[in-house]
Amino acid sequence: MFVNNRRNLVAVLGIAVLLVTGCAELGPKYTAETQRPTDKATIYVYRQPAFIGAGVNYQVSANGVPISRLPSGGYFAFHAAPGEVEFSAKTEAKTSVTVDAKAGEVYYVKGTVGIGVFVGHPHLGIVSTDVGEKDIAACKLVPGTVPTAEDVAAGRGNSSASSGAFDTVVVSIEPGEIVPAPVVQSTVPVEIVDRRAKVVMERTAMGQPMGGIVLQPKESELVSAIVTAKAQEALAAHPGLANGPGVSCEIHDFSVTTPSTAFYWDVSTRVEWVLHVGDQQRTVTATGTQRTYLWPSAAVIKTATVQALQQASTQTGLAINELLAADDQ
Repeated sequence: MFVNNRRNLVAVLGIAVLLVTGCAELGPKYTAETQRPTDKATIYVYRQPAFIGAGVNYQVSANGVPISRLPSGGYFAFHAAPGEVEFSAKTEAKTSVTVDAKAGEVYYVKGTVGIGVFVGHPHLGIVSTDVGEKDIAACKLVPGTVPTAEDVAAGRGNSSASSGAFDTVVVSIEPGEIVPAPVVQSTVPVEIVDRRAKVVMERTAMGQPMGGIVLQPKESELVSAIVTAKAQEALAAHPGLANGPGVSCEIHDFSVTTPSTAFYWDVSTRVEWVLHVGDQQRTVTATGTQRTYLWPSAAVIKTATVQALQQASTQTGLAINELLAADDQ
């Protein structure tokens, strides 16, 4: 009973930490723009200050392009070209609202937060001018430059708007953390072919998507570093194959997922590739798993991924030695 209560407490604290990471500093109190562009619509997007959901700081996009974060008590202005503009936001759930913008007109889009499993659900809605003018008076400016209508049309968004907990996380892994760098360039040709039927690199919570995962360097480059290093090591044991056959590697799986329960995430990396030398082949499979009671961060994802790749590296070395020895007979 004590263990279960302790885990529940840790889970609650973890969620609280996750929410607090969304908080943001705000700028000066709202003042209406006195010089609005006459050829564009001015759209104020705002959230009234509120205790409930105050820690949820979600990203707002215009026509799919990130334009600003929207914390509790914050607002920003977007100048839209005439036509329909879809504003959207997402945490566990997605919301969207479309404004039929007309040049010279002013519109108000109100953001709120509802109850969610791990984090509040965002909601965006159009309100009347009377309501918008009254509500926004208590808001403060969200720092940062909001992209122009031309930027949005060209797909150029606000990079700082996509740094929240539920956006794509970039995980940097040095190949040297898995295999030593080759002293000299290998004379064994190495070919890497990505044959994954589906690429699964995402964070989830209770089955709901919570943002993508990007590895740097990318998966095929990490596999190439492993296979090349192990081919060089194997060549040292088989010097007669200096000008022999190359090693071909087909990647069949390289996925990172974060399946969860109500209390924790199991960050899991799974890899599978098939090595070919001549008409011989060997399959390498490995997994790495890290349990976390907090949000699956880049550091936790990296630990699980390095764990899987180190296992795969050991297997790859053994497999290439076997393949080269068989080909040498």
